[in-house]
Amino acid sequence: SVLLGTNVTRVRGAVVGRGYRVELADGRTIEADTVVLAIPAHASAAILESLSPDLSAALRTIPFVSTATISLAFPWMAFPTLPQGYGYLSPRAEGGPLVACTWRLVFGCPG
Repeated sequence: SVLLGTNVTRVRGAVVGRGYRVELADGRTIEADTVVLAIPAHASAAILESLSPDLSAALRTIPFVSTATISLAFPWMAFPTLPQGYGYLSPRAEGGPLVACTWRLVFGCPG
């Protein structure tokens, strides 16, 4: 089964045989053959510390930055000339408000 939106506090090796014991924030412990963590590396590091200290240490070295996705819609006539390219990167040292920006043009929307 797949558990979505479930807070995990720790993943340990199974007591007997292969697999994992997954400790949940609500106090339950479940047995699993496979565990997929869809969270940032630093959060995974804390959960996996008792299972693999080496893996946990490696995960802590992965830098983390926040991102946002914003969708805007404009009538096609708002741009007499279409933007060239598909985005840009700007070094953090430049001090600008963004380090990356991408866009996608979708046609077929009347003005």
